[in-house]
Amino acid sequence: MLAITRKNNVPTQRTYTSPFPFFDDFFRPFAEMTVPSLRTGVRETEDAYYLDAEMPGFEQNEIELSVKSGMLTIDAEHKEQEGTQGENRYGFSERTFHRSFSLDGIDDTAISAEYKNGVLSVKLPKVHPAEPETRRIEIH
Repeated sequence: MLAITRKNNVPTQRTYTSPFPFFDDFFRPFAEMTVPSLRTGVRETEDAYYLDAEMPGFEQNEIELSVKSGMLTIDAEHKEQEGTQGENRYGFSERTFHRSFSLDGIDDTAISAEYKNGVLSVKLPKVHPAEPETRRIEIH
């Protein structure tokens, strides 16, 4: 039996529990096709984090970016229409992605995003702690 585990967008790990490894190897390509991934990269500067998510084939209106309870969520759904040609039916596919990120240390009111050439780029400005105020205390 083939077990597929995906954690934090780490490549698929396979666990072989079947006494017939050939059977698992034969069906592996089909199992991998059912586990979609949303490739992301994060880079950091002094003032912000930049998140880039590769989303080729999606239109801007098919992508939703939301902030709720300290989490940034990327949801995307792409459906292609099916059609007929003579008596043959063809072409229906659907791709759905869902990925969430924690916003610890991020100013969630200043997040901005851009979608260009199949890449969603999100700027996540850091929260800078205010410098402690110094005050003078009079001695009596």
